[in-house]
Amino acid sequence: MSIARSIICLFFPLLLCLNAGAQPRLKKEISIQERWALINSAAQDSNLVDLMIEQGQHYVWMPEKLRVQLDTALLLSSRAKELAQRIHYQNGYMEARLLGVKALLEGRQLTQVVDLIRISTDKVFVVHAQMLVGISYLERPYSNKADMDTAGIWFRQAFYESRKIGYIKGRRESTRLLGRHYFESHNIRAGKEMYLGIINELHTEHNYLDEADWWIDLGYRIPDHDSTFTEKAEYMTNALLIYIRLRDIPRQIWVWGARAEVYRRQGKLQLAEAGLLKVLEMERAQGDKYLPRNYIQLMDISLFRSNLNKALGYGLACVQAIDESGDSSMAGMTYEKIGSIYSQLNDPTRSIEWYRKALTVYERNFDKGPVSRINYFLTKELIKLGKTAEALAMLHRTMKYFPPVHSLNKELVAGAFAACYTEMGQYRKAEQYYHQMLYWESRTRLGNEISAITYYSVGKFYLERKQYQQAAIYLDTALSITPGRTPVTMVKDMHLMLFQADSILNRNASAIHHLRAYQLLSDSIYSATHVKELEEIQVKYETSQKEKDIAALRQQSRMQQKQIKQSNLLKRVTFGSIILLVLLLLLSVNRYRLKQRSIQALAIKQKEITDKNSSLQRLVEEKEWLVKEVHHRVKNNLQIVMSLLNTQSNFLESEAALAAIKDSAHRMQSISLIHQKLYQSEYLSLVSMPSYIHELVHYLEDSYRGVVRIFFDLHVAPVEMDVSQAVPMGLILSEVVTNAIKYAFPNGKAGSISISLDYIGDAKLLLVIADNGKGLPADVNFAEGKSLGIRLIQTFAAQLDGQLEIESKNGLTVRLTFHQQ
Repeated sequence: MSIARSIICLFFPLLLCLNAGAQPRLKKEISIQERWALINSAAQDSNLVDLMIEQGQHYVWMPEKLRVQLDTALLLSSRAKELAQRIHYQNGYMEARLLGVKALLEGRQLTQVVDLIRISTDKVFVVHAQMLVGISYLERPYSNKADMDTAGIWFRQAFYESRKIGYIKGRRESTRLLGRHYFESHNIRAGKEMYLGIINELHTEHNYLDEADWWIDLGYRIPDHDSTFTEKAEYMTNALLIYIRLRDIPRQIWVWGARAEVYRRQGKLQLAEAGLLKVLEMERAQGDKYLPRNYIQLMDISLFRSNLNKALGYGLACVQAIDESGDSSMAGMTYEKIGSIYSQLNDPTRSIEWYRKALTVYERNFDKGPVSRINYFLTKELIKLGKTAEALAMLHRTMKYFPPVHSLNKELVAGAFAACYTEMGQYRKAEQYYHQMLYWESRTRLGNEISAITYYSVGKFYLERKQYQQAAIYLDTALSITPGRTPVTMVKDMHLMLFQADSILNRNASAIHHLRAYQLLSDSIYSATHVKELEEIQVKYETSQKEKDIAALRQQSRMQQKQIKQSNLLKRVTFGSIILLVLLLLLSVNRYRLKQRSIQALAIKQKEITDKNSSLQRLVEEKEWLVKEVHHRVKNNLQIVMSLLNTQSNFLESEAALAAIKDSAHRMQSISLIHQKLYQSEYLSLVSMPSYIHELVHYLEDSYRGVVRIFFDLHVAPVEMDVSQAVPMGLILSEVVTNAIKYAFPNGKAGSISISLDYIGDAKLLLVIADNGKGLPADVNFAEGKSLGIRLIQTFAAQLDGQLEIESKNGLTVRLTFHQQ
């Protein structure tokens, strides 16, 4: 049922008028790519939510959607819902959720939708979701009684839930859907009751705008039937009167067109034409340049009335309106209608020209339905010119690239193949295709021009095969279709063929009736179609086209003149640029040569510098080697001096002399260690103090017996000290430690000596040597410096420009503060 309704909409522009809804002036449609660009660049606001919902709905309502498109719609629904919730956009949140429901239903995932309805606490969402489920059953392809009943159940659930929660909008919308359900189930009375109940309610509330919309929807939804056409026109009139009272011009235009379509389908072509002319007048007064759809409807009406002159005039005016508006959305249908006019004028050459223009438009848009229809009419015209093989090749191409989907299109394609095989004399094969036509007609039963074409074609086939009884049956069926839905030229031919069949079947009265009808229609068509007037219309159109071509040629000539001027200018600029480039090239070559000379000079200087640096490096290395050699020799000389002292001590008997020699040896060792560190180090003027102090202390430990009873506690920071400071500091350390070992712990008493060297400020060092021995005697005056050791310590401290402190309390503590160089 829903497919039949969709096919009606393809051929009759009523839906064009009604799609405008409450907004007769629709915003410009944008492509998927343009909308994605807007989505990617939009701010995180309600506008982005609306864009994502709109894009998702586009994927959901695509005629031949893929799984990936439905998944994209679900993803857009989820993101729109999250954003709407974050920015507190309630309407967008609801629409995003409902988009998800639509996508799931289109993907046949009804179980998930039912689960969403069951767990949802938002009753308004539940109502809308229930209505969407019902619509999915109502509009299911080839829906049956079970589908209709299921749709009714869901609509009633939505109605009762809306009434329960006091949701007026939901109650009215579910009532509308129940009305549609009854209409689809052929219960017209119940459907009207649903609509009229809400209409009365809106009228009582003085909600006239919504009331008018409901009148129009009722007129559109009530099924087409000879008994309902008057009611449909009456409902449209009710809406029109409301819009006139509200002074709503756009909606008045809309309803005038909708009612004209009802009259056209009813067969009241004069009323339909008057209504469309009224629409044309009002749209022109409004300054609307988009008039093609009205011209197309007027063309249809003139065709059905066999007023081919007027039909052609409307058609060519429509082409002009398309050219002026720049909107080619109606171009395919316009070209198709003009092709049909020339076909009825028995001008196959021009008919084919316009049909092919229409085919180009439809194929570019990949619109399979119109492609099938155009190929049928093209086939008939090509056969007239004896190009049957070309027509058959075209049909095979159509089946490969644009195979028909709906029953109506399959019906037409079968008819085209049947016509080809009939012309080729393959009657058995042709008859098979005619049977296919009848089969697909039985699936649609629209009772329109296509139905008439089917029965007319089959009847003509059997008449030519001299099967007069069968021919009469099909021709009578074609003739029974409501007047106004079949072109008069076809009706005329039906009467002629029925006259021939009835004459042979001895149905004389019927034959005479059909003969008179044929003669009457022939006279009517002849009187309505004046060859001279047609030629004038054609000449006028061709003149207009030639004027456009001349204007285009003039424009092209101006463009060519402009291009020639630009070309000449470009040549001059190019020539000047070449000269400039040559000059720049010469300058560049000259600069390059100068640069090369500079580079060569620099390279020579660089070599000289490198050679000097290498020479200096060798001198530095030689100097370092010499310095290391000096330190090594000094250390060796000191070792020789120490050996001499040790040898001399073997020949001395005085204890004082032996002690003096031993102390001198210790001092020599302190200096020797420094020179040893220097020639072993990479840095010839810096001594690593942690390593030096540890080695010096170990040496002093090894020099005296019984030192094992003394514990040494060392805390030395990683200090690198210049040799000029390391020597006096080492001698101070040697003097203090030697005195502590010798005098601080008499009679083999155990004790400890602590040594620490650390920074106490920027480049400021503190040396602390302390023991826990008996300390200095009370009568010793450090300031007088009578002993050699004290004088040496004072002298070395002065060399370091340091501050020396000696404290004899709980042992002896020596503190030396100095700045590192």
